Amino acid sequence: MAWVNGVANLRLHGTTGERPVDRFKREELQPVAPRVLAEYLADEERQVGPDGFVSYRGSRYGVSWRFAGRTVRVRVKAGVVELWLGERKLGSHKLAPAGATVPVARRWDDLPVVSSRPRARPVGVKLPDPAVEVRSLSAHEAAAGDDAG
Repeated sequence: MAWVNGVANLRLHGTTGERPVDRFKREELQPVAPRVLAEYLADEERQVGPDGFVSYRGSRYGVSWRFAGRTVRVRVKAGVVELWLGERKLGSHKLAPAGATVPVARRWDDLPVVSSRPRARPVGVKLPDPAVEVRSLSAHEAAAGDDAG
């Protein structure tokens, strides 16, 4: 506002040829409430957790699991928390008191189902069979002596 009052309203605008303060009066516009303007300008970035929730002002707001790990913008307007990814609005929730968790319907839709059981660890390892020399029975009999027969 210091710039508007000290610079912009003291000179003619290049496009309109009027001082902004004079045009403002003629158009009978109503000023934007400072609180609403401050809320609009106060977007904050947050990361979506692995559980599909965004933490903001002590509360958690849900989005689809597909956005886990992504950075989103949080915007509060008139008591409503809006979550944005670029130009895409992911959802909106009523501003909740600190400590609240606000889920979103169908947050887990299309989540791939995988087994949560850990894989069994092997208890042993099969080694290849060792090379064994093959001999005829007569070779064994000769080594033992011919007493058997």
